[in-house]
Amino acid sequence: MIDDKTRQISSETSREREEILTWLSPLNYLDKQDAIFKKYHPGTVRWLMGSEPFQKWLHGHQNSTLWCPGDGKSTQSLAHML
Repeated sequence: MIDDKTRQISSETSREREEILTWLSPLNYLDKQDAIFKKYHPGTVRWLMGSEPFQKWLHGHQNSTLWCPGDGKSTQSLAHML
């Protein structure tokens, strides 16, 4: 009986979470993430991470923002996760 109640609460919580997420944004982020993963190629952005300007920024002691204009930042960020 407790397991049934626990499953019911879990199911309701999951459903409520999905409703809130859909209310916040109707975009399907799993589809977006899948599309980004498909664009990734091994070695993507390695040239940037190995460059002197990037290394100076990365290991610098100043509070600064690295500005990377253009498309592909989501794909580039995968290099840090894979």
